[in-house]
Amino acid sequence: MGGTARQFNKMYTDYKKRFKQPVQQVAVLMSPGFSDEDFVNTFRKLYPDMWDDLQKQYAYWHSKNNTLIKYGKKSRY
Repeated sequence: MGGTARQFNKMYTDYKKRFKQPVQQVAVLMSPGFSDEDFVNTFRKLYPDMWDDLQKQYAYWHSKNNTLIKYGKKSRY
């Protein structure tokens, strides 16, 4: 496993730990039968800083993945 893969795995496990409690709190607030879109919108309103950070990380790793694909490698992230 390379350095970038380790970096991605560390970031992924840290995010799972960090987002566990906020996601559970939003789930408790939601009414029965809510949709995924409702959940995401509520999370975005309650935790705007976490949402922005999540989008930045997604853009970073998405661009890394696109670079790999551009050079003929397989999709990894």
